[in-house]
Amino acid sequence: MPILTALLLPLISLATLATEPADTTRLVELEEAAVFSQPKETGSLRQQPLSVSRLSSNALQRNHVTSLKGVGSLVPNLFIPAYGSRQTSAIYIRGIGSRINTPAVGLYVDNIPYYDKSAFDSPFFDLEQVEVLRGPQSTLFGRNTVGGVIRMHTRSPFDYQGTDIRLGAAFGNWERRLSATHYHRFSNRLALSAGGYYEGQEGFFRHDLTDRHMDAENAGGARLRLLYRSGNEFRLDGNVSMDYTRASAYPYYYRGIANGTQEPYPDEVGLITPNLDGHYRRTLVNAGLNAEWQRSTWTLNAVTAVQHISDRMFMDQDFVQADIYSLEQRQHLSTLSEEITLKQHPCQWWQGLTGASVYYQTNHTQAPVTFRQDGMTFLNSKMNNMATIQGERLEFPSDFQVPTMNLAAFHQSTFRAGQFSATAGLRLDYQRDWFDYTGDYALHYKAMGQNQPLANTLSARSHEGQLMFLPRLALRYDLPIGNIYGSVSRGYRSGGYNIQNVSELMQAQLTYDMIHDILDQPWASKIPSAGQQGMLAIAGQGAGNIPAACRYKAEYAWNYELGTHLDLWQHRLQVDASAYWSDIRNLQLSQMTGSGLGRIVSNAGRSRSIGGEVAMRLRPIQGLLLSATYGYTHATFRRYSFTTTQKGVALTTNYRGNHVPYMPEHTYSLDASYSIPMGDNHITLGANVSGAGRIYWTEANTVSQSVYTLLGARISYVLPHLEFTLWGKNLTDKRYDAFYFESMSRGYAQQGHPLQVGIDVRLRF
Repeated sequence: MPILTALLLPLISLATLATEPADTTRLVELEEAAVFSQPKETGSLRQQPLSVSRLSSNALQRNHVTSLKGVGSLVPNLFIPAYGSRQTSAIYIRGIGSRINTPAVGLYVDNIPYYDKSAFDSPFFDLEQVEVLRGPQSTLFGRNTVGGVIRMHTRSPFDYQGTDIRLGAAFGNWERRLSATHYHRFSNRLALSAGGYYEGQEGFFRHDLTDRHMDAENAGGARLRLLYRSGNEFRLDGNVSMDYTRASAYPYYYRGIANGTQEPYPDEVGLITPNLDGHYRRTLVNAGLNAEWQRSTWTLNAVTAVQHISDRMFMDQDFVQADIYSLEQRQHLSTLSEEITLKQHPCQWWQGLTGASVYYQTNHTQAPVTFRQDGMTFLNSKMNNMATIQGERLEFPSDFQVPTMNLAAFHQSTFRAGQFSATAGLRLDYQRDWFDYTGDYALHYKAMGQNQPLANTLSARSHEGQLMFLPRLALRYDLPIGNIYGSVSRGYRSGGYNIQNVSELMQAQLTYDMIHDILDQPWASKIPSAGQQGMLAIAGQGAGNIPAACRYKAEYAWNYELGTHLDLWQHRLQVDASAYWSDIRNLQLSQMTGSGLGRIVSNAGRSRSIGGEVAMRLRPIQGLLLSATYGYTHATFRRYSFTTTQKGVALTTNYRGNHVPYMPEHTYSLDASYSIPMGDNHITLGANVSGAGRIYWTEANTVSQSVYTLLGARISYVLPHLEFTLWGKNLTDKRYDAFYFESMSRGYAQQGHPLQVGIDVRLRF
């Protein structure tokens, strides 16, 4: 395999030239290593047969990472674009990702799961370490980890004492930030941390006609963590956090007509011109408790998690000055989960892990679409002058109850024989989804000179369950300077229901109801027979089976991987590399509906992702730290075709061989940091380069973003209790698109963040 040859063999050859063997029982890291309790693992992550990146608090601070979106530029084959709103948390790993609905990557904070994507984009002001596990992790972590798992760890009050205050300001978006956290250890058994934050910005983008800010934001929150331990036998780790966000959102500019026909809005191409302001508001509460019992031969963990999200999103769906239609979505999600794991401590030849989990989420969502003045003209044009809907607005209210339940049991064993080890695991995962929908409309229409009222209420209920088998097998061989491994694993992303698709179905039902209502009127006999037949053809079948039309299937993938973790040059050089092959079935694609009334998830038949990644960290001399990452992903459709009808002619479109959209082929980063001691103080100079691309925006691969590179730099002056940092991002002011989509044959995009310069101050006492 060319990728394997390019990534692994040279590194293994380099390893054999190492002149000083290392003690394999000794873990030496290039940066400070924080040790965290892991209910499902023992030992260093780099000793595990998986592809993993660990980012220390120093690495996060050097790169000005304050949220999950900042992690993407530091990890190979991880891509987290910044666009839309905090509700939009698109995360892609190795060609697998999700823009809406069910996530493809799991998120854990202090071992507490964050299940819903709407909660992913939150500020974390006291991060100590971030771990990114790439490839399917479903055997141990379950649903919606087909791409991988991101674990965040906050600072422990047992390890750090005092108060940490951070202030920041930035030019370019007029950003301001403030956080304060106090860490207090009452005794060797009890410790507490408590803190809060505020951050706000005027935004990068303005409306081109009114000059108002389109991405202004204000957010604040608080976090409390309480830890208790009774010697080494019993530990409790409880935390609760609350965040509130209020923001302008969706600063999409108009790219023009996408199908080659006459441009309807030539004066707005390249401009941000919606007639209605988009905005997003969210209240987020997370709470969790991790109880751990340790004995001489086993450790038992019980993790309880509670999450509540209440948010409201409003969007001008046409994103131009025309007053066509808008979408509002209000959702209330509450989640309760419990997971229990029993981990046997390693003996000479075996270690086992057994667990079970239960998860239940309620989801109450209201998602009305409102046709406005120009939208009414659009609706009436579809009636071919047979009838005219009266009024300047028409709303399609929708109310959903979409609860989900998940039950799982899993086991994993690792067997050792000398330098060899084998890991085998299996998870049985059962999920059940319910769908309860109610929607209605009421209007007056005019036909044949007659004014008629028309109203209808639709309702639908459905449920569906699925049992998944999620195995994993991995082999590892320990070298004097690291290890090599190979693994096979299966992961899945759960199916669900497209809530925003119902408005389009309601529109179809309205057309059906109106035409049949006309034909049922006494004066319908004046309509010629041919005209009546034409009207019935336009009426179609109405909304049809609503649950079936809204349902999308689970996505699952088989992943095959070879990799290595190496410590070279007397532990000054650390190398992690892997090559992978993933076959994905029922690939979930995020798309706009045919009418542009909302976003939906649909299933492509099959795709394949092939690639590799390498990460290197080098400390050649005292004070100098160099790091580099590179990831390559070749994600293509293997089976994806569909048939449409245009003017009575069936047309089949086949996208086999096309690139899967929204996933960059290349990701890369370079970072250099040099510290100059000055007595008790020191100065740190740093520079970094990161990039991604090519990114194809559509399944047809007709629009794409080429490879782009962003330059950053920083300088810090560090005193014992005070630290000043001047930093800059995108210093060349590179223009690129962070996001692009098409709706109603028109293209829209959001630019990436332009040049930004800021200053941070950190006070510790």
